[in-house]
Amino acid sequence: MGEVHVKVADRNDVDGILRLQAANLHSAGGMLSAEFPRAWFERWLDVMPVLVARDGVSVVGYLISSTVAANSDVGIVQAMLREVDLEEQHFIYGPICVDEYYRRKGIAAALYNKLREILPGTTPITFIRRDNSKSLAAHLALGMIEVATFTHLGRAHAILQASEA
Repeated sequence: MGEVHVKVADRNDVDGILRLQAANLHSAGGMLSAEFPRAWFERWLDVMPVLVARDGVSVVGYLISSTVAANSDVGIVQAMLREVDLEEQHFIYGPICVDEYYRRKGIAAALYNKLREILPGTTPITFIRRDNSKSLAAHLALGMIEVATFTHLGRAHAILQASEA
């Protein structure tokens, strides 16, 4: 494994993000349930930070951040919002995706820590399907805490947020 660098994504990273996303979608055997099209990424790069981890020329991980308002019409986010009281400093964290070869090597932590550095004084909040035990364990190891649960389309989810702003 070469040295991995984490940075704020730009338009040159979108192809790599899309390749990694496609390989990790639920329909491809992965745990990502939402697919974001190219146009969404290209637009979102100017709104909130999208981070990438690169090993040389390849994108080996990415992390999306977004505002609560931008997701207020998304069914699963609406289900989450019914269970928690959010304050102004909250933002939606995720999805986060790391190439299978690079998992358990600190990439998720590096992406998360860089995002916290870029957005100081904010509180990331996310949801994770209960059957995604590896992701739940990884997020708890980052210092996130479970604050609530909800069910959407028959699947149980945990809601996690940073333990401190």
